[in-house]
Amino acid sequence: MNKKYLGTKYGGWTIDVDSISDGDVIIDGGLGEDISFDIELNKLKDINIVGIDPTTKSHKFIEGVNLPNLKLIKKAVGKVDGDRIKLYKNTNPNFVSESTTPSHTMVSNSDYHEVETVSIKTLITDYNPSLIKLDIEGSEYEVLSECVGVKQICVEFHHNQISTITINDTMNKINMLKNNGYDIIHTTPDYQEVTFLKK
Repeated sequence: MNKKYLGTKYGGWTIDVDSISDGDVIIDGGLGEDISFDIELNKLKDINIVGIDPTTKSHKFIEGVNLPNLKLIKKAVGKVDGDRIKLYKNTNPNFVSESTTPSHTMVSNSDYHEVETVSIKTLITDYNPSLIKLDIEGSEYEVLSECVGVKQICVEFHHNQISTITINDTMNKINMLKNNGYDIIHTTPDYQEVTFLKK
């Protein structure tokens, strides 16, 4: 195992670099406006990146970045394809994060727009990724079980930002992955950011 922290303090992740080979695809769910993780991993490995983000701020940011092997999908990660769902806007116009969960502390519970979903199952079938990163502001609880089988999974859990989600909900998802053959190779003390590697 070759663990490295890649990216900025805000957007970085600790991963096992040796589990990724040249030519692999990684899926980055929730690009936002910090793709330092993708950029630094791309310097180490000749990868292809499929980035998914439904927010217009992220789209404008990504379109201004010169990363030719990044494919942008302007949808929200969901459990099924083609749903139209509500995406609640951030209360701070300077921030990019939006959420499908109105109880998220950073978003308005009434100001939203509708976006289309793409399912994790479709993304995995189409791209066969060796790594999936999910920073999708609460939607990770709905889709994480669909990621089972992918070699490496990075998840930002949001039990500390969403009043309807508890640390127990997060631990249930962590235990689900452990029961499916994953080890935790890195975690923050509050289990907000966790990297899993399949045995």
